Formats: sequence, C-alpha cells, structure tokens
Amino acid sequence: MGDLDMGMKFLFLAGALALAGCATTREARESAAAAPVTVKLIAFNDFHGNLEAPRQTVDHPGPGDAAIRVPAGGAAYLASAIDALRRQNGNNLVVSA
Repeated sequence: MGDLDMGMKFLFLAGALALAGCATTREARESAAAAPVTVKLIAFNDFHGNLEAPRQTVDHPGPGDAAIRVPAGGAAYLASAIDALRRQNGNNLVVSA
C-alpha cells in the first residue's frame, strides 16, 4: 500500500507542477486566478491488461422500449469511453492506478 500512496503523491505533484507552469507571465497568472477553470478528472484502475473484448454483451437503451445488445470490455471499449468523456470537457486529465 505504501508504494501506491507514493505513486499517487507523485502523480498529484506532477499534475500540480504541470498546471503551475501553464501561466508564465504576470498577466496570465492574474487572469487565470480571476477566472476558475473546470477540469474533468477521468480515472480508472484494475484494467489488468484485458486488451480483447470478452464474449459478453450489455443492454444499451435503444429506440422505444427495445434494448440493444452491445459488446463491452477490452481496450477498444475503454478507449472509446475515455474519448467520449474527454469530448465533454476540453480541460481534462486522464489517470490510471
């Protein structure tokens, strides 16, 4: 557990340093301080290298009362889900544990 805590502290520090370095001029720092910015944090864990989609499906709401069976799982499904979340907010940070 100690290694995970240290890793999370490193990620937080690296992200904070990256954000701190965004404003380089006094005017930029002052305008950034005046207007709050919403950042979407997209986090996932326990991926365990499951690259291929399993032979399972989930019900997705379809037209009317019909349900559409779609494959779920695997790297392609995860990547498309993360892309959809990233498109919802241009200011985002994707992290994995």
